[in-house]
Amino acid sequence: MQDRFRSMIVSSWAMLGVVLLLVESVVRLARVALAGISEGLRPHEWAALVACSLVMGYVEGYRAFSRSFGPRVVERAFELGRGGSTLHALLAPAYAMSLIGDTRRRIMQSWLLALGIVTLIVLVRNLPPAWRAIADASVALSLSWGIVVICSLWATRLRRELTARAPHVSTRSPSRPPPSPARS
Repeated sequence: MQDRFRSMIVSSWAMLGVVLLLVESVVRLARVALAGISEGLRPHEWAALVACSLVMGYVEGYRAFSRSFGPRVVERAFELGRGGSTLHALLAPAYAMSLIGDTRRRIMQSWLLALGIVTLIVLVRNLPPAWRAIADASVALSLSWGIVVICSLWATRLRRELTARAPHVSTRSPSRPPPSPARS
């Protein structure tokens, strides 16, 4: 029972940290996007907003979050919940995102991805306001999709973990042999 409780607490902390990171990003991006869009977009900018949103929704939302990042984050969160160091449990969101505690290759890929994201953020900040709003709106949309995917995967896995039967603990005395099967 105590192991299941620890597992639920650690995996929930990992998921909460990842989701809060994404929610904060969506709020920040949406604020900038709405401010830029409210200033008005030209017809070709509206077309770019729709196109970027569709592309980002597919590439980042479906391919990245639904098929790769989301399932991996949920699996690693529950893996850490089943056992891991105290340091990894404290840094559970980073562990779930493979920033620590994974193979050297996966850690390198995760950190390079984070560096790439930071680089894109710096580049997008230098765009003209309308184009920055377009980029921020499409990223906010795909991150929102990612939040829904991750929360859905987490809820499904949590339900499965909670309804899984606990291992049977025998109350039979070790000195008494098990009953022999009845013979017909």
